[in-house]
Amino acid sequence: MRTVATISRAGRWHVSCQGGGGYIAYNGLTGTLPTELGMLSEVYSLELDQNSLTGTVPTELGMLSEVYRLYMSKNSLTGTVPTELGMLSEVHHLLLNDNMLEGSLPSQLGALTNGIEFQYNADICGTISFDIADDSWRTLGTAIGQHCNASGA
Repeated sequence: MRTVATISRAGRWHVSCQGGGGYIAYNGLTGTLPTELGMLSEVYSLELDQNSLTGTVPTELGMLSEVYRLYMSKNSLTGTVPTELGMLSEVHHLLLNDNMLEGSLPSQLGALTNGIEFQYNADICGTISFDIADDSWRTLGTAIGQHCNASGA
């Protein structure tokens, strides 16, 4: 088995990836996401889902210019969805479902044209004011429609 990520946590996280991806899901990781994750400029896939991560989604993740998959679902992330995630022009799978996120979805996410999941974030609220009805958002009904307090506009 090839190592794709090395992680250590001694007061800080250390993540180094080889081959464009870091599969760190299902590892029982705890703590907050380090802002340094945004420095992984050539990462293709960052899968942090199904851990016990807490805290907010770092705005620095918007600097992951090459990321295709960013999975942060099924953790205990709180706060709002950062507007900077709208800069992820290459992302095709952004999973934020099953967390404790709240607030309105930023209009900057309207720039993303592929699959995004927010379901089971019961405190996401307000009006979705971006071009989410566009054909490129066909999956929205299932992506945000379940157990969210959001409405379309």
